[in-house]
This record gives sequence, C-alpha cells and structure tokens, in this order.
Amino acid sequence: LPFGELSELALEYGLCNETISDPSIINSMDPTDALQLTNYFHRQLIFEVTSDDMVGPFAPDNDILAACATIESPAPETTQYCSAVEDKCNEDGVCIDIAVLPSPVAVKELVPALNALYGVILPSEHAHCDPDQWGSTFGCPVAKCAEPPEGCQYDQAFYVLNDLRDCCAALCYATDSLGNECITSVGDLALMASGGARWRQMGGLFLLVTSMLMGLRL
Repeated sequence: LPFGELSELALEYGLCNETISDPSIINSMDPTDALQLTNYFHRQLIFEVTSDDMVGPFAPDNDILAACATIESPAPETTQYCSAVEDKCNEDGVCIDIAVLPSPVAVKELVPALNALYGVILPSEHAHCDPDQWGSTFGCPVAKCAEPPEGCQYDQAFYVLNDLRDCCAALCYATDSLGNECITSVGDLALMASGGARWRQMGGLFLLVTSMLMGLRL
C-alpha cells in the first residue's frame, strides 16, 4: 500500500485530528480500510517509559491486568498497583474511570509485559523479520555499498526490523561461504518512499481506533 494512499485514508476518517468530534465516522469505517490502518498503526506501537515515568502510550485497564498476570515475581509496588486497577473492574471486566497511577518501579515492569502482550517486536540490530508475514513496507532505505570483502557476497534476502518498524533488507549485509557476516561499510542512505514525513508516534492512535471499532476484531 503506497504511503500516500494510507495518509489519505487517515485524513478521510479524521484520524489526524487532535480530537474525534464525530465517532460515527470511525465506527462506520470500511473494514478493508480499518484493517490497513490498524496494521500500520500496530507496527508503530511500542510501549515505553515516558519522561514523567508513566506508561506510554495509554493502555486500557483490561490490558494492564493481563500484563500484570504475566509478570513473574513482581515488585511489591507492581503488585499494589495491579491490585488497585483490579479493584476498579468488576468480574465482567467493566472498569470505572478512576485514575490509579503506577510507581516508577511498576512502570518499568509493566512496559516490557505490555510489549510482550501486544506482540511488539522491539527494533534491535539484525532483529530478523519475515517480509511475507510482516506485510508491505512504507519506504525502506537503500544504500551505496562498497565492494564486499574478498570471499564475501551481499545477501539481499536478509531482512531485519529497523527503527522505523519496517521489515527491510539489511543494508550492505554480506556473508562468507560459511554464512558468517562480513564487516562492510554503509554509504549514503536514501528513502525510496515518496514522502519524507514518517508517522512515528501512532501507537496511541492504533489503540484508539481499535477500541472504537466495536464491531471489528482486528
């Protein structure tokens, strides 16, 4: 899906507005459009510790409780926070809107638990990914590579997840006859995408869209 078309979809449904004035527009979203947008937004979703020691982006209480259940040997502060959140919800999972703030210790334990709960793949050097499973990309970088070292050749089928959440061929990645990585240099980078603007902080919007699409299970 071209990034320009995806951007037009977001504008069409008002997803770039600071506030959602008419939720019916999102509630009546075409399922195909919803799936395409949700797929992209989910790629951008990474739970992190914010500058004020909170969990960012927002996570619903039900997901907080699910993450709490996966933490082995939680700190007392985490246990206390999870219990406070649980007290907000009844046995049907309906929660009342009362703010319960986690301590910095609880936040540090909840962030990786939430990432694991959502299946977030954190970007790291040579974090393998399958382009067929990951789906289309929105602008992989290309590079000018020097001649590979003697006895090595470039591997264009070695895909990694970069820091922009795209599954792209590794830049100037070369291996020897035994499959060991060779040390190479990467030249000037260029984006193949037509637009330079990237949506980096869309995780919160992904959660908003999916929570509002009550009739869709994406």
